[in-house]
Amino acid sequence: MTAVPNGTIRFWHFQCPECGTSDQEFRHPAEAHDIHCEVCLADNGRTVMLRRWPADDSALVERQAPYATAAIPAERDRLVG
Repeated sequence: MTAVPNGTIRFWHFQCPECGTSDQEFRHPAEAHDIHCEVCLADNGRTVMLRRWPADDSALVERQAPYATAAIPAERDRLVG
């Protein structure tokens, strides 16, 4: 578990009790200030408190790994004609 000097836990596993969204779907843990489900807020305008538990150091390795990005096709490849 990773904590800053003042004892605050920095990263958390989470799951929303309403929609079921979790850190497994996002492939990274939440940060200390993330306490509400952003999916429920965006989709329904509802403020739902996440169920959270401390993430261990192995979750941080996954968070720091660079994510693959899809290649954006060139303009000429998007034109039909």
